[in-house]
Parts: sequence; C-alpha cells; structure tokens
Amino acid sequence: MRIILVERHAMTREATALLLQTLAVDVTVIGATTASEAFSLLTHYKEVDLLILDLGICDLDGDVAIENFQQISPDTPILILADHDSSVLVTELIKRGVAGYISKSDSSHDLSCAVKVVLSGEIYLPPRYINCSSATEKISVTKPKNSPIESKLTPRQHEVLQLVVEGKSNKGIARDLNISEATVKLHVSAVLRILDAQNRTEAVNIAMRIGLIRQGMLQ
Repeated sequence: MRIILVERHAMTREATALLLQTLAVDVTVIGATTASEAFSLLTHYKEVDLLILDLGICDLDGDVAIENFQQISPDTPILILADHDSSVLVTELIKRGVAGYISKSDSSHDLSCAVKVVLSGEIYLPPRYINCSSATEKISVTKPKNSPIESKLTPRQHEVLQLVVEGKSNKGIARDLNISEATVKLHVSAVLRILDAQNRTEAVNIAMRIGLIRQGMLQ
C-alpha cells in the first residue's frame, strides 16, 4: 500500500507517517512538503492508494491543488487534513470530490479510522458531522445505495450492530433478540471482523460513517 502524505510541518508529517505505518505491514508512506512535490510523486508512482493532503500547503491554494491532484490521478482518493474545522468547509470539500476530511485536532485513532474508511471506498466524516444535514447531503448522493460491507452482514448481525450502536451491552442485546450472550459475542466478533474494527467503539464509528446505521434507526 502506497500513501503520499502532503504536510507542510515536518514534525506533524513524521508523526503521521509513523502512525500510518502501523496500519499494515506493507504500508509505504512518501512525504511531501508542497503540492509541487506531490504532483511529481503522483506522476512518478503509477499506483498510489491514498493521498493525504494538508489543506494549508503554502505553495498553492487548496482548491486548486485538489483539482490538479484529481486530474493527475483521478482514481486516487484524497483525505484532507485541516487546521480549522467547520461544517461549511466539510460540505464544500465533499462537493469537490474528496473522500474524507479530518481536523488536526482529532485523535490518532480518528485518523486510523478515516484511512480505513476511505481505503474501503467510502466517504469519511468525523463523528461530530454525522447528524449534520448540510455536511451529509452530498454523501447521500454520492455513496452507493448499498454499501459493499452491508451485503456481508447477515440480517442478525445487522440487528446486533444496530443495538451496539444504541449502546446496548451483550446482556441487553441477548434479552432484546431473545438469544444467548454467547451467541451475541459470536455475532459481535463477526461484525468487528467484517468492519475491520478493533473494538465496539470503532465499529460504531465505521458503521455510522459508511451509512450502515442511519439516523432513523437511532431514534
């Protein structure tokens, strides 16, 4: 897996690269400090799995950089890193075709989740924007009606996932579905494996971000 990381601050770039390299044994992170460097890298490497772009790069306007990157390598998803955070910014970026957005104030765990979601072919939004209609409007148009991951879940696993999202314990899920706790644990383990999640919290975040659980199901 090859990732190009465009980040103007050396310390942030190095720390982010170290984190990305823990995601899988075959991850190669290539750093760039400017859009110009990244353009050259995208031209040189024919296969790039992900481009992570610091929106504040100093040598080119962020919007122009995004457009140029998309022209050079249209199949490479772009995950945006931004210094500031607003629903208006997120909405505009999604409309421009980026695959995800994360603020530099978010945690390393959030970044890991973002990369996994984007690499799975879905659009990533921070949890705080899941219920933001303006930010999710574009996603409802661009995301496939049925997620590829959704087709891998059995109806029972989907029910278990819904209850996990609602904060139910294994005991509570077992009671609601009239099954044993041991069976619940098996279903939860299967859901985590399908979503490539390390724990229930990460599974909830991924499920919400890729649309497996919709707002109406939580009310």
